[in-house]
Amino acid sequence: MKKLLFLLLMPMLTCCVINDKKGEPQTSEALLQLSKQVEETQKSLPHDAPGLCGTLIDVAFEDNILTYTIAINQGVLDGMKWQADPLDKKAKAMRTSFVQHGMGIERANFFIANNVTCRMVFVAEDAKEAEFTLEYTPTDLILILDQIKKGTASSLGYLEKEALSIEQMSFPIKIQENFFMTNKYIRGNTIYSEFLWNDVVSNTPSSKEDVALQKKDIIQNEKEVYESSKQQIIDEDVHFHLIYKNRNGKIVSEIQISPRDLLGF
Repeated sequence: MKKLLFLLLMPMLTCCVINDKKGEPQTSEALLQLSKQVEETQKSLPHDAPGLCGTLIDVAFEDNILTYTIAINQGVLDGMKWQADPLDKKAKAMRTSFVQHGMGIERANFFIANNVTCRMVFVAEDAKEAEFTLEYTPTDLILILDQIKKGTASSLGYLEKEALSIEQMSFPIKIQENFFMTNKYIRGNTIYSEFLWNDVVSNTPSSKEDVALQKKDIIQNEKEVYESSKQQIIDEDVHFHLIYKNRNGKIVSEIQISPRDLLGF
């Protein structure tokens, strides 16, 4: 994941076309560096991409198009497909939110300056066939950044984005063997997620010490997922309530995460 982030966090370099003695255009230094980093990243694939909620299985840079292929759980994927509709106003707002809070202004400017299109291809974990694609051309990014600068951009809040995704999810969602997300909903400014441990039969609730350790591990493991939306979460005072049940449906653990918890990142 560090290599993936390095690709997107590269300092913005001025794009200039240099001519060699024969008059043939040469690739700018920025794009040469980007190509080298892509080659290095390819050697470590596949690996987790927490910030993209899946596994990065391929990255390529060809004809000035930087393409990420991400495999995602089918249930989660179903909750994301609506974002690909170019005519949907909420989808447009979602893409603006991603540029502003996910990709970042500096990275967007890098892509614009070097005429790079960023393309993300999402596939189901099992099928490995493209389900949908999100693409940001330099022209797209110029328009979005201009709207952001003028204050006319239509952007979605964190809770709005979550609500739209939840509407499209199909439960239960298999997270790993014998572990499922069975429900997700929003009440007020709190996002509730319910999970089922299918191989846990004990009805004994977790101790306070165990819950504290679980909470610490969750925040650490999901750090990159939260990081891209950290400011929105804080501004909207978004809270997370995770409920874990055993195979009999009895709650064995509950973990609550507040914006204050996220300030320690």
